[in-house]
Amino acid sequence: MPCALTRAGHRKIGFVCSPGGLYTHQQRGAGYRQAPSEVGVTDTPEYERLEGADCAGAEESVRDLLALPDPPSEIIAGNNRASSGVTRALGYPFDHLAFIGFDDFELADGAGISVIAYDPAELGRRAARLAIARLDDPVCPSHRLEIPTTLNERGSGERDAAL
Repeated sequence: MPCALTRAGHRKIGFVCSPGGLYTHQQRGAGYRQAPSEVGVTDTPEYERLEGADCAGAEESVRDLLALPDPPSEIIAGNNRASSGVTRALGYPFDHLAFIGFDDFELADGAGISVIAYDPAELGRRAARLAIARLDDPVCPSHRLEIPTTLNERGSGERDAAL
């Protein structure tokens, strides 16, 4: 993902997600903080917003980011609720900055919104296998699943930073 962003010239990348109470949100936040340094982008904690666990909180976070004296040129959402909030804050059609959502939320494809996606059917298959294994052995150790993600490029995240 960092390559997709930096390829378009983005160096000021915002991140909007729910607070880090969930393990997946913690991991996504850690990835956001780690990825820029891998491609030579300076750490910019002022662009990270973890307020609000709902669409309205994400919408407010985006407005806050856009009001900064030096706002980000790209925003990444850390979950589907944040993706919806970012979309609402930007309006449609939006063309003043780049945006990548997380999870393939409703209407993302029709609106041309790029998303980081995973295969929900594969997630369900793996979870079912683990649940059945737990029924067979109630004291078996817990397992952590990692489902690969892909970047579905639809245009919104690939916009040039010099808009």
